[in-house]
Amino acid sequence: MRLLLLGPPGSGKTIQAKRIAKRSGIPHVSVGELIRTEAEADTELGRKAKLAIGVGQLVTDELICSLVVDRVSRKDANKGFLLEGYPRNVGQLQALNQLLSKSGRSIQAGIIVDVDLEVLMRRLTGRRICRSCGTEYNFFDNPPRMDDRCDECGGSLKHRADDREATVHSRLRVYESQILPMIDLLKELEIADVIQGVGAPEDVATAIKVALEQMKKRGLFKQQSTQGRLAHVATAANRVAAKAKAKKRAAGKINRPDQELGSDNESASSAAEAPAQANVSNKSVGKKVSKKAVKKAVKKVAKKKTSNKVVKKVVKKVAKKVAKKVAKKVVKKVAKKVAKKVVKKVAKKVVKVAKKVAKKKTSNKVVKKTAKKVVAKKASKKVIKKAAKKKR
Repeated sequence: MRLLLLGPPGSGKTIQAKRIAKRSGIPHVSVGELIRTEAEADTELGRKAKLAIGVGQLVTDELICSLVVDRVSRKDANKGFLLEGYPRNVGQLQALNQLLSKSGRSIQAGIIVDVDLEVLMRRLTGRRICRSCGTEYNFFDNPPRMDDRCDECGGSLKHRADDREATVHSRLRVYESQILPMIDLLKELEIADVIQGVGAPEDVATAIKVALEQMKKRGLFKQQSTQGRLAHVATAANRVAAKAKAKKRAAGKINRPDQELGSDNESASSAAEAPAQANVSNKSVGKKVSKKAVKKAVKKVAKKKTSNKVVKKVVKKVAKKVAKKVAKKVVKKVAKKVAKKVVKKVAKKVVKVAKKVAKKKTSNKVVKKTAKKVVAKKASKKVIKKAAKKKR
């Protein structure tokens, strides 16, 4: 199986590509990863790729084609491969067709993962990647416990240059202007199906699996069925361009020839300039529309960010108040317990002292009484003795 997996930035196509490749036993060829590898190696082509990625532009067709040629020529791709994120425009599709036809192979099918603009903005601007282990997080859907640290290994998190807000705007405009026409071409060739990429990854994977089974029933994975279609890519591209032009004409975006020519007195030069001006206006309108759509999505995402921050602040304030109340209650309870203990101890001591004092007083009284009795006895004895002497 030789398959294309395409979709806008942030559609989750990388996760799905890995699943399909593992299930089918074919290599997963990520053009984005190949480009980043070249950029990190700091080669001449890598520096050019890094510069293009940093400003949100597509890397040149020549560089991408050279990377893909090297990768799909390896032994592990003889039985099939899955290309993720490539081709990105009609020119790359034609170059890929020529490359594969030389080795007697062809692209057999394509899966397009489609996602709404608002979801794309949230996924891209909120994405963070661990520098150490590569674990991915999203501040909206899957935030780390600490803002700048990985939960798995504690490594620092990085925000890729092509995931920053300004760059995301540019990437989505590029996708709209260059990649969508190429996807229309694949549909015209009847070798691609569109899958909605919103929802749990498992649900999206199931939808892709069903689509591939239907493609198999249609005979897309037979060599002869696809070879003929890809041989007519140029013809199909012309048909797609004609259809796109017809749609614009019907929508009033392109003036009719009789309107462009105007009156008989107008010069030929002004008639020739009219189509060019129409093309320029169409491009500017397209950019304005895409910019407005992106701005709306950004505002929605920003509101969610703000609401999250407000909730966090409120929670912190409430937590502090609760903590103070709990602390006061604990202090009061402890104080009461301590006071009770102190009172008991003091009371015990007072009782002991009182008992001792009482004992002393009692013993003193007994001694005095005893002393008085002894004195009385002595006195009586003296009186008796005196009386006895007188009788004698």
